[in-house]
Amino acid sequence: MSHQAEQASAHKHDDETVLPVHYNHREEFAVEPPTVGERMPLFNLRWAYREYIAEFWGTFMLVFFGDSAVATATFNISNAASGWLIISFGFAIGLAMGVYVSASISGGHLNPAITLANALFGKISWRKVPGYMFSQLLGAFVAAATLYGIFKSQFDMFDGGNRQLQGPTGTGGIFATYAQPGNGKFYSAFSEMVNTGLLIAGIYAVCDERGTPATGYIPMAVGGVIFAISCCSGWVTGFALNPARDFGPRIFSTILYGKAPFSAGGHYFWVPLFMPFVGAVCGLALYEFFILNEPKKKQN
Repeated sequence: MSHQAEQASAHKHDDETVLPVHYNHREEFAVEPPTVGERMPLFNLRWAYREYIAEFWGTFMLVFFGDSAVATATFNISNAASGWLIISFGFAIGLAMGVYVSASISGGHLNPAITLANALFGKISWRKVPGYMFSQLLGAFVAAATLYGIFKSQFDMFDGGNRQLQGPTGTGGIFATYAQPGNGKFYSAFSEMVNTGLLIAGIYAVCDERGTPATGYIPMAVGGVIFAISCCSGWVTGFALNPARDFGPRIFSTILYGKAPFSAGGHYFWVPLFMPFVGAVCGLALYEFFILNEPKKKQN
């Protein structure tokens, strides 16, 4: 082959390496082979539901790490003095990891209250809301079941196989939240509303490009918001702040404790189920109204 022909062949090869082709709705380069995921069966179906799958796994990580920290603090009595700090770190890191997993795909809501607030303010399509909420609830339920599978032997050693929701050998708090003894429902509801409002305001503060976003560290900053709430005011009610995080494991816990998770505390379950919705909507409304950052389009 002549020198000119070799150059022409090389030039042709170079051109082929940059010719874009359409592959599974994404622009890929012809020289790049499909990923392992793309070679797996039903890829297109999984791609179509990727946002819901991301919400499932993100919520799974939040609840699994958080509730596992509660289990560790419950069963490892030698660390009783630092138990609340362990729980706070568990939920903070769990939330951060959940956001890392899901944020680039679904926005990393991991919380039906946040999903509802975003829909009300036009930040997410209403048609996605049912799927997001179901995925979050299912992720939390599966996380609770997985946790129980890991800690089953510890449960048996702790209570002798006689599952009790509350009391000296009570383990119900591992799965769902219950207010501190003597804390009235009004004050518990107020706590859940305020803390959830602070949660969503804090999340928007660290994500808002108009202000001072935690660029490159948003998941950890979001985890920091949960850590602050837990350490400062979350102890009163166990800081549910998330209907899926509480309701999914609560449903699972009925397998262990019967109807007690829903009847305990004068049917307390409605507080962590309903009040985070109120708090999230109020928190986002107050953030939008009072944090008057310059519109991004005006900045540009």
